[in-house]
Amino acid sequence: MSFIMILRIAVKALNRNKMRTALTMLGMIIGVAAVITMVALGTGAQTSIESQIQSAGTNMIMVSAGNESPPPRPSSAIGSIRWTK
Repeated sequence: MSFIMILRIAVKALNRNKMRTALTMLGMIIGVAAVITMVALGTGAQTSIESQIQSAGTNMIMVSAGNESPPPRPSSAIGSIRWTK
């Protein structure tokens, strides 16, 4: 079968099933729009957070690894608990 023949058959099938064609197109349009919207929201949020962090300055945020102090003792502990480093 030639490409023209395949194209004619496809167009006939689309014309016969107009509601299915319309709903499929609508679903594809909504799906693409949703993906574009989510990517734009994610990029905008990332840009906003990065600008907030940069405006805070370099000495305002300190990240360190490890646990510097033991966890707080429970106030209603039964028995004795010793915290060691």
